[in-house]
Amino acid sequence: MVGVIRNWIASVSGTSKQLEHAKELQEAGDYIKAFDFLSKAALAGEVEAKFLVGKAYMEGKGVPASVTEAAKWLQQAAIEGWAEAQYMLAVLYLHGLPEEIGKPGANVVLSLEGGEERKNFKPDLYKARDWVKLAAEAGHPDAQSLYGYILASGPKDIVNKEEAKIWYEKALASERPQAYLGLGLMTLQAAQTDEERKKAANYLEEAAAKGLSTAQYMLGCLIEQGVTGRPDLEKVMEYFKAAAEQGVGPAQARYGLALLQGVGVEKNNLHGESWLRRAALGGDREAAALLGDLYVQGLEGKDINYLEGVQWYIRAAEAGHAKACIALAGLFFEGKGVIPDKKQAIRWLMRGLELGSNEAGNLLVKTLIASEVDKREASSLREQFKASAEKDIPLGLFNYGVCLIHGIGGGVDMTEGARYMKVAAQKGIVNAELIYGRMLLQGEGVEKDPTEARKHLKTAADAGMGEAQMIYAAMLVDGSGGEKDHPAAMEYYKRAIEHGQVGAMFSLGAMYGGGHDVPEDKVEAQKWFTHAADAGFPAGELMLGRYLAYGFGGEQDLPRAKRLLESALKKGLQQAQEDLDRIRQTEENALAEGKSLPQGPVKVPVPNGAEGAVSSQGQPAQTSSFYRPVYSSPYRVVLTTTPTK
Repeated sequence: MVGVIRNWIASVSGTSKQLEHAKELQEAGDYIKAFDFLSKAALAGEVEAKFLVGKAYMEGKGVPASVTEAAKWLQQAAIEGWAEAQYMLAVLYLHGLPEEIGKPGANVVLSLEGGEERKNFKPDLYKARDWVKLAAEAGHPDAQSLYGYILASGPKDIVNKEEAKIWYEKALASERPQAYLGLGLMTLQAAQTDEERKKAANYLEEAAAKGLSTAQYMLGCLIEQGVTGRPDLEKVMEYFKAAAEQGVGPAQARYGLALLQGVGVEKNNLHGESWLRRAALGGDREAAALLGDLYVQGLEGKDINYLEGVQWYIRAAEAGHAKACIALAGLFFEGKGVIPDKKQAIRWLMRGLELGSNEAGNLLVKTLIASEVDKREASSLREQFKASAEKDIPLGLFNYGVCLIHGIGGGVDMTEGARYMKVAAQKGIVNAELIYGRMLLQGEGVEKDPTEARKHLKTAADAGMGEAQMIYAAMLVDGSGGEKDHPAAMEYYKRAIEHGQVGAMFSLGAMYGGGHDVPEDKVEAQKWFTHAADAGFPAGELMLGRYLAYGFGGEQDLPRAKRLLESALKKGLQQAQEDLDRIRQTEENALAEGKSLPQGPVKVPVPNGAEGAVSSQGQPAQTSSFYRPVYSSPYRVVLTTTPTK
């Protein structure tokens, strides 16, 4: 009865009484009645009531949630100078409002989960900036933080780092965690020294302590990298867990992986898999790809589950994970977890190439060249690629060019293939840069042009293609198509090695071995020859065999040298025969004289001079010469027949 009387009194009272009563009803949880009084006060012009009506529409309290109505009422309050309304309106513009906002009769249901209804919402950072600036200037601390964020991270014509820092620092006076986060990220982005990185970590630590999940994850990463001192993996996992519990996908993935591996936290496969699933289902493509790996390789204590692995790879691939596309292609080729389907395999490789994966492009070319599809399928693919090429689609131009060059699904036409490959390269297909550059270098389908080839190969090399890095480095060594630049060549060889180019290991060893415009280092040369030889590269076996035979790298090991040279000889490098003959002659002479030769490695002084001529392509020259100075070291075995300089 008392409540009825109070409602009646409020209804016949002024707007301030209605507003006060509405607030009381909200506190009591009676949002429907509260909204009735709020709307009356708002329609009567009460600015705070307008703000609260907008907020009610935002939160769906006492009325169905509606972005349109929320924005309309918040804007009215914002125009009248209500700082909180200005701030909330800025947040709406920052996250995106539907195009219907402001149109008569528009009403869009608010999706608090960011679902399908939000797809057409258009963020407007300029309007967000304008509204949040007003609130910030009015002293609203959260608005000051948000204004700093927009100034630090917005479009180029908005960005003002110095101004952003000023507003972040103003928000610090109110201990706003977002301000600590913003300053931490700004400081980290600009950091050049360890001290500056530590300062960034300190800001992030403050934000993390106040519960900001992004700061917790970022701080965990910095601690892991040793920015704050010696890496403390247990502390890292504490921060990752805290961020994971608040829904940060990368933190969930990292924490889940740590649980699976027992790194910084007690190993727990069940919980680890669960966290990875949460991350993957939340849209983290790395987590989805990792789950695919785990199921295809077999979780500890569980059998391999290709079917489950395929599902996670598909989720990752559809989210834009290139390596997941490659993994799916392999599974479709092999029929693991799916029915064998070469068309699907090729489709996933094409998708990987679209995502910018050079590896996917290489595999696609190799697959097509190796006739992994039957003639009918190849012919069909060729027609599809041709139709796509005629529409000027970059990937279609590239694929059709491959078909023409290698005769896939039809005849070979090198000239036309080169033409399509050139256009594909111009449209940004990196694999086309490599193929067209190689054709220019060799004069296949086009007039030989090393200068132009060098440009295309450099583009492909700089994009991370290992084969292009190898070829371009060789051109820098011998000056083909331009000036020689041996230091730059070494850097490209090193990059090629990172991409699995075994030949680059040999070439790098050859450059360290002497005769180039870089400091000679025979110990380093032997290291890279060893890597190449271990990978079964014939020239690597030959050169390592020579190094061990003559002690060029400070170590002599005749038995191993013989094995390496014999292997190189079997692989077609006839130069190895001369060295084997010298070793055998030395052994026979030692036996005749009653001497014993070391049957294992011995340390010897490193000689000066070139150990053998190397071609511009990183292969041993056909006529190698050696220089071996005379040493008095008792550890060096002097071969009976020594090469002359």
